[in-house]
Amino acid sequence: MSISLMSDEQVLALLGEKFDKFRLSKGLRDQDVQSSGGVSKDALHKFKNQGGNITLVNFIKILRGTGELDALDTLFNVPVSLPKEGEEKSVSRIRKKKIKKTIVWKE
Repeated sequence: MSISLMSDEQVLALLGEKFDKFRLSKGLRDQDVQSSGGVSKDALHKFKNQGGNITLVNFIKILRGTGELDALDTLFNVPVSLPKEGEEKSVSRIRKKKIKKTIVWKE
């Protein structure tokens, strides 16, 4: 089944399962991920065993604990940099164009 067809809960469970297999393939213990990432035992357990909904901060800590935090950089493959003085800002939001309507009065 395609991940795009799964419910949120199914995606979370799949991520937890994939993470645990990945962790084992790298030869990491839970304690290794906890100590190098700074994530709590409860948050790690919730993520990998229950497919639980954890905070984004805890997800970042888990990635850091496995040495895979740089993988987030490829998620949205768009270069980001601050504009230099005199440069225009990049587009930060897309707004719906307003359509001007002309009112015609009938006599």
